[in-house]
Amino acid sequence: EHPVASLLTQIGQSAQNAGDSINDIIWSIHPQNDSIERITLRMKELAAEMLEPNEIVYQLDFDNQLTQLTIPMQHRRHLFMLYKEALNNMIKYAGCKNAFLSIQVIDKNLVMKIEDDGIGFDMVNHKPGNGLTNIRQRADEMKAELIITALPGKGCSILLRYPLK
Repeated sequence: EHPVASLLTQIGQSAQNAGDSINDIIWSIHPQNDSIERITLRMKELAAEMLEPNEIVYQLDFDNQLTQLTIPMQHRRHLFMLYKEALNNMIKYAGCKNAFLSIQVIDKNLVMKIEDDGIGFDMVNHKPGNGLTNIRQRADEMKAELIITALPGKGCSILLRYPLK
């Protein structure tokens, strides 16, 4: 492939990614998307858009109680972007076949779990890339507890526990 063609492909991909990010931000700040119900609907769509083309079989388990919750706009945005980042990492690095995505209301906490059966990684010697760093920052911004568990050959699990008011 000609170097210019390759560069144009990269530029096109970057523009597409920037456009997607802007759309996500606009979507997340729109007042009508205030309810968790709207977010979980968008999360379900996102799982289909991102995981199906990559032939990752996924299971969704979203609590019915979510419809009654409201979360501040900033935290909603972090929740959504954290979820998206986790799916992105899964596609890019995990090499997994199956994923389990769950959001439950447990003891006045919103508990989000994102698990895969991919290659995992060694948490001790792993140098976190932007993905995990962004996920940690977003959890901090939300004042949420974040537990990332990974083992080489055993996949990865991201657990977020967000206290509800």
